[in-house]
Amino acid sequence: MKIITEKKIKSGLLSRPEPHSRKTLPKIDFTLRQMNRSLRTANLLALLEREMPNFYIVTEVVGQWVWITFADK
Repeated sequence: MKIITEKKIKSGLLSRPEPHSRKTLPKIDFTLRQMNRSLRTANLLALLEREMPNFYIVTEVVGQWVWITFADK
């Protein structure tokens, strides 16, 4: 035999909406993104080394995949 009980909500609030962030995210250039995704591994590594040396330092190549691991979110 099951006993069903209902909990009463004292506050009257059913849910609380998430606060909206005031920080705007940068726009994504999808054309540039697609071009970068189609680069060969050597060309991608050269681009990273030239334009983002901090990312290049933590870059790993596994097969044909290029991995960049970030410590923070």
